[in-house]
Amino acid sequence: MRRLTVVVLCLAMSCSFDPSGVAELVDADQQLGDRAGVVDGSVADALVADALVADAVVADADQSCGPGAVVTSLELGVTVFGDTLTGGSMNLDAVCSTTGGPEHIYVVALPGAGDYLASTNAPGTLYDDIIYVRLECSNPLSEFLCSDAPPPDSREVFFTVAEPTLAYVIIDSHGGSGGPYELTVTAL
Repeated sequence: MRRLTVVVLCLAMSCSFDPSGVAELVDADQQLGDRAGVVDGSVADALVADALVADAVVADADQSCGPGAVVTSLELGVTVFGDTLTGGSMNLDAVCSTTGGPEHIYVVALPGAGDYLASTNAPGTLYDDIIYVRLECSNPLSEFLCSDAPPPDSREVFFTVAEPTLAYVIIDSHGGSGGPYELTVTAL
């Protein structure tokens, strides 16, 4: 019942959680309880990943990424398009560069140990972005790597994790700049 608890906690804290899938979460928890020991690893990993992302939504209610930050869930392997000139906060700075511009923050659940790639090296990225990946949103010491290569050079961050965890992928801008980007996080 971990997920149901997260939903109730989030609602009690007035955070911006979308409760449209609550019935499915309850059903999944009941099915797991009914079939304990029968769930294969991929289903269990997916449920752990979902719970981690739900926890991140709850954690953001206490402004863990800074005042006014919006943390968006990102599914591993799915490409998203955004524009840092719309809806970004200006709370974080990359270790590899002085940013000072608007950023977008994504949280992705990494289902297990392995190598991953976060990339904006794609046709939809139309400005000199900065991409970095952290284990803790506002802690620069938890930053895996950062890429501040100007286009058309590679804007990719390769990183390795030892266990299932959350990663915060931040698309940032140099002061006064920003623009459209295309982001994908994949397992290698």
